[in-house]
Amino acid sequence: MTWRLILLAATMPVDPAALERLPAVRIVYYDVHGRHYREIDSDQHRRGPVDPADGRRYDAFTRLRIRWRWPIGRDGRCDRRHPDVIYRITVTLPRLHDRDAVSPLLLRRWDRRVMRLRVHEAGHVGLDLAYVRHVTQALRRSTCTPTDPVAAALGDQLNARTRAYDRITDHGRRQERWHGTDI
Repeated sequence: MTWRLILLAATMPVDPAALERLPAVRIVYYDVHGRHYREIDSDQHRRGPVDPADGRRYDAFTRLRIRWRWPIGRDGRCDRRHPDVIYRITVTLPRLHDRDAVSPLLLRRWDRRVMRLRVHEAGHVGLDLAYVRHVTQALRRSTCTPTDPVAAALGDQLNARTRAYDRITDHGRRQERWHGTDI
């Protein structure tokens, strides 16, 4: 299911604890197995999602799918004022398969690790929502062609900003380094 653009959500920082409540965001989990830290860590690196941009596995991953079209007005021409922007953001996170099999100390450590991943991925969601907002604004000034050059340039900017975000934060390991949320 996809959702129509919600401009209010695109202008606010994203609360990592509220990702599930955002209407255009879907959380999917992959199971991680193990009873000891090294087993869990190894399994997580083996099962983590693959980034299609570089083919590498990561502990978590956020993917934006977006498409748009323009309605046709009564005059038979494209209505640039009301682009129809449809998007879905999918966040993939790890889930400890058998939480009862690990010590309480390891479970607290795991929960902190997942929360750090949620914080980092919420940053990606914020970038994606800002991109959707910018694309919608650009499409209102566009040429009504499916491969609008302004929207394509914004996509390039989002990719560059996403790479910079991961580089600056070291994929969430140094999240405190990030201070921007918009493109």
